[in-house]
Amino acid sequence: RAAVRASGAAVRESTELIAMRPEGDAWIATLRAKDGSTDQVRAGAVVLAAGGGLGGEAARIGEKSIGGLACDR
Repeated sequence: RAAVRASGAAVRESTELIAMRPEGDAWIATLRAKDGSTDQVRAGAVVLAAGGGLGGEAARIGEKSIGGLACDR
């Protein structure tokens, strides 16, 4: 995580990806934060990542795993 942040990439933890669509050579992603606010980001690359800390949330919604989003352009 520290290396990704040090690279200048924006990392958004505890963020739900609610929509994503291609636009030209990028992706437009709509995100929802824990407080319910939403934001759109334009990204040249999108990384969906899940970690051990998400096991409870995955179980709550009946999934084996759940993704978080890290992206920036």
